[in-house]
Amino acid sequence: MINLKEDAEFLFRSPIIPIEESQRKEEEFLKCLRELAEKNPPNNDYTCKNDDPLWRELSERYLSVKSQLKELESLEKEYRQALIHLSGEENCEGGGLKLTKIKKKGSINYLSIPELNDIDLELFRSDPIEYWKIQKEEEI
Repeated sequence: MINLKEDAEFLFRSPIIPIEESQRKEEEFLKCLRELAEKNPPNNDYTCKNDDPLWRELSERYLSVKSQLKELESLEKEYRQALIHLSGEENCEGGGLKLTKIKKKGSINYLSIPELNDIDLELFRSDPIEYWKIQKEEEI
């Protein structure tokens, strides 16, 4: 509920912020809201397919395959680690496989470069990327 007396007192106690700074902060806030909306669309943006038998059948098959993939990925990781251990940290080949240790340059942490603090890096961002994400209803 709005309380004019309390709101007026707050305004008089608040420090005066230059209009440019206020506009900049407003733009930052609106940008955050837009990014949040892009990442998390509201639930009313979804079409319910619970009554569609084909959708349900495909969903069940998808979840089954996804579960099997998780198990297989876990096994793959175990075998990979075992092969690396057996290699003695050397490049090896045999049994139809080649095991090669690859080194690459690390990423640049742009936030740690003081000269870039006053530069709007968003101006250099490439176009947005679209992709589909599928989640189990329990994960939502």
